[in-house]
Amino acid sequence: MNISWIPLSIFGAFIYGSFSFSLALVSDKIKNNESVQFGYGILLMIIQIPIVFIIFAIWAYKNKNDYKILVKNLDWKILALTLAFGILINPAHAMVINAGGSIGQQTMYSLAIIPVLIGSWFFFREKLNLQQWS
Repeated sequence: MNISWIPLSIFGAFIYGSFSFSLALVSDKIKNNESVQFGYGILLMIIQIPIVFIIFAIWAYKNKNDYKILVKNLDWKILALTLAFGILINPAHAMVINAGGSIGQQTMYSLAIIPVLIGSWFFFREKLNLQQWS
């Protein structure tokens, strides 16, 4: 059984948790208004765009072969679908963490497995085994 994903999961959880915590540090005037929280989430994405573009450009320049593999194997429909959901991540996350605190964030995070399970079953006919249930 390959367990190389465990360190990545721990690192990802640390980054995700730190991001969630930072969303709760906004002023009360942002925290107490869902529309302003939504705007805050959108603003985060706008500010991230040039930074992410620069990081991607550096990666593509330093990893030309990997970049070619990426572009050659992209499924643009899946990318568009992922982007559509991704656009809502920051605003939804900001609203949940500020309305429900750490309990709201953990509930959202815990329930995120449901569409993964349904999608995996529907598209890949994947079934959970006994070890995955425990």
